[in-house]
Amino acid sequence: MQAEIAARAEHRRQRREPREGVYKGFISAASALVDHLYPVAMFDMSPHDDFSPAFAERATELAAEVRKKWLEVVLAGPKSLAEVATKVDGASQSAAKASDWLARYRADSDDTRRGFGISAGIVRDGLKEFIAGAQAALDDDGTNR
Repeated sequence: MQAEIAARAEHRRQRREPREGVYKGFISAASALVDHLYPVAMFDMSPHDDFSPAFAERATELAAEVRKKWLEVVLAGPKSLAEVATKVDGASQSAAKASDWLARYRADSDDTRRGFGISAGIVRDGLKEFIAGAQAALDDDGTNR
């Protein structure tokens, strides 16, 4: 009985550790993007200055990091968590493209601003959903199937 308990604990540790690192990386990358985007996205009528080339460049860099970490999540699974990560990644790319467009063309496009705000909100809300899913996935030892 003691050996069975030890084996189960070891199995759980082996399942948990690789995923935990992958999930931490994705959460860190998405959190950095949220921290960058959200102060601007909170206000629908942000002045043009909020969408500077430096802001857009940093958003693009952070979205690229989310994309790299997204791939790791997709490979680590589970599928349900990969789907949430895919939603976060897609919104990250959309927000970065919108910020680049607004910075590059200095356009006062309500649709693009609105799209930026919606995408930033999806990243923020999707991150919360991902964190909850990651906790559940890490607690799943594979025995309740």
